[in-house]
Amino acid sequence: MELQFAFLVLTLLVNLFLLIIGFKAIESTSSQKVRHKFILVISLLVWQVYIFVLGSSGLLMSYKFPPRIALAFIFPSFIFTAIFLFKSRKKVWIKYIPASQLVYFQSFRVFVEFLLLFSFFKGIFNQEVTIEGYNFDMIFALSAPIVGYLVFYSKSYLSDFLRFGITLAYWFWRQ
Repeated sequence: MELQFAFLVLTLLVNLFLLIIGFKAIESTSSQKVRHKFILVISLLVWQVYIFVLGSSGLLMSYKFPPRIALAFIFPSFIFTAIFLFKSRKKVWIKYIPASQLVYFQSFRVFVEFLLLFSFFKGIFNQEVTIEGYNFDMIFALSAPIVGYLVFYSKSYLSDFLRFGITLAYWFWRQ
């Protein structure tokens, strides 16, 4: 029960963060503030309902080929993002969102990884979803603030950091 609550709280916090960023951008630039806020809220709500329905259906319980997570989450998230950005491409508020905040936002994945690890300890998930398995998101999540800083404030160290990241990824792959 505590894990379900933790997943729920993390989901709410992530959506709240996205709404705050979006609302600030809309308030600063949009002439149709209410309409654009409504579209943003509905888009996030539709995505959350989609995730809930898929998670509740049991479809993701199988690890057989084809990979259901890719088919159920990754491809649809690209489609969802593409449709949202295509429909909003001429909206000034989309361009007003600082790219650095979107990179820093990826740090939330650290908490997701801890929740996955605790779920593994409780026997809910397999080891493959943790950093002990095939999931190296923790590395990306921990490096998000560093990458955000290097990309947006200190470009001189970015190439060194990218070389380090490629070396680290190769090292993990060889293990």
